[in-house]
Amino acid sequence: MKLSLISLLLLAYTVATVAWICLSQSNVMAS
Repeated sequence: MKLSLISLLLLAYTVATVAWICLSQSNVMAS
């Protein structure tokens, strides 16, 4: 249970990081 919780948090962190990078790239292109 603890392992799956850590995996879920890691997945959420990865998705958030990718989304942030995509958003940053979009802002750079828009500027």
